[in-house]
Amino acid sequence: MPLRPLLRIRTIDRRADRGLQLSRTSRKVRGSNFVGMRQPTKFAPFVTEPEEAGKLAPVLEGFEEGQLAQATNRSKETARLWKMGQRFPNGASLINLARNVPAVRAWLLCEIGGDGAEMDEARMLARLASMLQRELKGLDE
Repeated sequence: MPLRPLLRIRTIDRRADRGLQLSRTSRKVRGSNFVGMRQPTKFAPFVTEPEEAGKLAPVLEGFEEGQLAQATNRSKETARLWKMGQRFPNGASLINLARNVPAVRAWLLCEIGGDGAEMDEARMLARLASMLQRELKGLDE
């Protein structure tokens, strides 16, 4: 069975000396980009941003918008939307959150590669941390 081309790229060769344009088509064959690289045979279940935003919101519950904004160099309004579960942080913001907020780092690591038990444990620890933070804040007032 012959391989079908995945992509055709049309290139134009300009010959300056005669003002001619020659056109040619190059072909890429399926699998040619994977030399020395193993193709994944099974993918993990896919997630959506609204779904993940809803999962991240409880982790961010105990933090103030100002703290999250400072940790990610974003606005307080953006941090508020993350806390409400209406938006999910973009890649750079998520990396900054994970670097600066240990609860987010634990949540993210469990989301990436953990099984259900690890995920439940991480959520429980994140909720416990946010509850303790609220209690401590209440004692200060």
